[in-house]
Amino acid sequence: MINNLLKVNLVTLTIKQSFIMKKYYFLLLYFTLFSCNQEPTFQFPEITIEPNFKIQEVDAFYRKVTFVNLTDTINTSEEVRLQWQWGDGKSLKNPKADTLSHTYPKGDSTFYITLQLFRKQNSELISETIDSIRFSDYPVAEPYVINLNEIKTSTWETTISWVNEGENTNVKKTYLTLALDENFAQVVDIKKGHLLTAQPKERVTIGNVDAFQFKNLQSQTQYFGQLEFEKEKGLSTIRTFDFTTSSVHPPQLEINTSDENGYLYLINGKRNKALNSLENNSNLILQVSQDLHLVYQEGDTSVYSKPFYQDISFQSYEETKNRSINESSDTVEVHYVSNHKNMYFTKSNNLFSSDDASIGAQVYRYQNNYRLFLGDNSTSPTFDRNGIHINLGPEMPEAKSYYYLNSNNTKLRTENLDHEIGLIGNSGIQAYRLYIYSIKNDTIYAGIDNIVQDNTMKFRLMFKDPSIDQNFEAHIDHLLFHTLPNKEE
Repeated sequence: MINNLLKVNLVTLTIKQSFIMKKYYFLLLYFTLFSCNQEPTFQFPEITIEPNFKIQEVDAFYRKVTFVNLTDTINTSEEVRLQWQWGDGKSLKNPKADTLSHTYPKGDSTFYITLQLFRKQNSELISETIDSIRFSDYPVAEPYVINLNEIKTSTWETTISWVNEGENTNVKKTYLTLALDENFAQVVDIKKGHLLTAQPKERVTIGNVDAFQFKNLQSQTQYFGQLEFEKEKGLSTIRTFDFTTSSVHPPQLEINTSDENGYLYLINGKRNKALNSLENNSNLILQVSQDLHLVYQEGDTSVYSKPFYQDISFQSYEETKNRSINESSDTVEVHYVSNHKNMYFTKSNNLFSSDDASIGAQVYRYQNNYRLFLGDNSTSPTFDRNGIHINLGPEMPEAKSYYYLNSNNTKLRTENLDHEIGLIGNSGIQAYRLYIYSIKNDTIYAGIDNIVQDNTMKFRLMFKDPSIDQNFEAHIDHLLFHTLPNKEE
């Protein structure tokens, strides 16, 4: 029985050993097979370069930034790749150029720019470098280079001008503002100033010009201005300026004449306007103490015939017009003291043989005509006396009328010639005329008043007759007179 029990145990042990061995071989086979499926370990070459870049240019207005890649990838170009992270949620892989630009959205944020270096084989991030940009650190560049010239001011006008120094940079649009305060709260109409019809506006377009004249300003007033040269909305060159207008000056009032000249040249000029200005923003108010005859006016000069035996005073002041509050200058005054003469003239040396003090005007009758004689008045005139003879016709001319003169009705007799000669034509004189101011008690008040192209010939009579003498000629100028009674023989 014991033997049988030993046999059973021996068989059981043999079976267990056999199972254990099978399990061992199975595990050995499993691990052998598993080991055969593993790839061999591979070592990538080491990359030591670092990404590097710089910010080259920043356009703060267009929000455009230019970057330059400085990474040295010459020897490793096949192993690595670059990638930009712009910091605004956008990126750029495998850039083809080292210099490139990126435009950022509006806003005051700080943008962080990252340049990353990856391994191509497995997209492993090897290294990266970071920089930042804030647009508030970069002022917006002016689109135009504008320089203001010296401002030219006067009492009621001021001119500003400027120069665009940029080459081939025409200004797209120009705006102008004028105000009485530096905050531009009290704007002024840049074209009408302070006229009653003014409509002040801020920022007025003035076109493609390089100068502007303000008109109808106030005297002794400080103004503030701004010029805006716009390239596009939000991008402009701004220039500010200020100026103070002058005080109000009285007019330029003066008399030019001589003792012999029969006419007063009164200069009455405005002194409160800019040089070469054509603006008529004021009136000159002239007051004359006597009633004078105005012969003509040319610019600031008015020409009057002299009064006989009367002193004259002129007063003048300048005042603005069409304003809610008008300004005026002080009054200036000039005086003319009469020479108490009955005849004024200038002449050529060969006109009269007598002393000028004895020359006068008289009326006589000849062949049923009235004749005016200008010459020596020591005796009564006759048709054959030396002097100027004007045939007035059978009737006396009317007051305030013109009597036309010609070579037939106006003659000169002189001791230098055997025969009388008449008036000669002149290109500057269209017609010789005698103006009759008045006739009082048979006394004629008259003066020469020609139709001329040039006022220098306005008061001149010229005598010549080449058929009698080729060289002789004579003239009398600035002639103004009143006739005297004939003296008894």
